[in-house]
Amino acid sequence: MRKQALPRLFDARKMCLSEAVVSASEKVAALPRFAAGLASDNGEVSIDLRFFLDESHRRRMTGQASANVALKCHRCHGEIASVVAADFDYVLIFGDTKPEVKAGIEQNLPPEIDVVELEGEHIEALVLVEDELIIATPYASYHDDTECAKQTGLDYTAPEVAPVAATDETHRPFAGLADLLKDS
Repeated sequence: MRKQALPRLFDARKMCLSEAVVSASEKVAALPRFAAGLASDNGEVSIDLRFFLDESHRRRMTGQASANVALKCHRCHGEIASVVAADFDYVLIFGDTKPEVKAGIEQNLPPEIDVVELEGEHIEALVLVEDELIIATPYASYHDDTECAKQTGLDYTAPEVAPVAATDETHRPFAGLADLLKDS
């Protein structure tokens, strides 16, 4: 069964009160900032979100997103089929929340839970999902050495380096500085 596209906006308060669960899918091309770091914008992102009130009555959104994408090999510039996956956990704080309550919520959270401050009642979940996928994308991707060699015909193995011979003499670049300080 094909999942529906993720709605652009959610009423965060209602979603948390009803303990809604959302499963959706989006084309990678619908996430332009995420797609910019990939070899192509082909692929699909699977998104699962859960809205709820936790035991402290905080509004929460947790979820997972995974995308089958093509990353660019930074060595041979070929494509690498990969899965980029992200898990996230947010506490939703609304603009009408008193500052002292906000501070209390932020101080008592475990480090794995992030805070999202909302201007109004609505949340753009797709923007948050896109941010999490960008963070989860490897900074530099490489094929195995042999795979890059097959694609380019170049040898990517590290050359043998001769060990450096140890000498008894130690180079002291600032040794003369002590004499100059004594003279002044």
